[in-house]
Amino acid sequence: MDKVPFKSADIIKQCRDHFRAHPGTSDIMDHFVILKDSKGNETSFGVKIGDFFEGHVLTYDDTMMRALKSKTKPKNFTIPTRYGTISDEDDYLVMENLEGKTIWEIMENGTRELPESCANKIAAAIHELRQNSDALTPQVHWYPQGGIFPYDNEGGRVVTNIKDFLNFMTVRFQYAGIKLDDVPLTPRVITHGGLSPRNLKLCPDGTIGFMDLRTSFVGPT
Repeated sequence: MDKVPFKSADIIKQCRDHFRAHPGTSDIMDHFVILKDSKGNETSFGVKIGDFFEGHVLTYDDTMMRALKSKTKPKNFTIPTRYGTISDEDDYLVMENLEGKTIWEIMENGTRELPESCANKIAAAIHELRQNSDALTPQVHWYPQGGIFPYDNEGGRVVTNIKDFLNFMTVRFQYAGIKLDDVPLTPRVITHGGLSPRNLKLCPDGTIGFMDLRTSFVGPT
């Protein structure tokens, strides 16, 4: 992590201090730490704490972030840069803290409606994200959440090629008792899987920043 101006010990300390200040919370962004410099100012570096996101989910988020960052050139959304991971008792994903307010902050913590301009930007970002599926298949490790798709070797894994993808989805839908005619396996799209005003940011350039990709996956339309 040559581009990160913090030592691992300092990163872990800031995460632990933050975690102690937000005990027992289920809010995703309370487990996202914005690193501060020696003067206490917030920086453009952030950390996701693995204690909340769980090890395998944090690894998946890291994988999806790297894939989207390196293989897409979006106009309507922004993917944070990932800088690396460190570990002690927990895992920590060091990443870019995108500039801008979260949609939740723009909505004043839910006390006002989502502005139409923001809604339009989010819709454009999601639409463009869905159009980038071919850039990721077959390299991305993905998993739809739910009882039919547990996170294990059969529920979520790396698809090696498009045929493997089709075979995998066929078996899962048959297991679920779903008629394949009702759910065509092509074309494929990227689905975010966990949109929330807390994990979307309106960046200064007008794009929507996706801060959390842990439930994203490539799947049938």
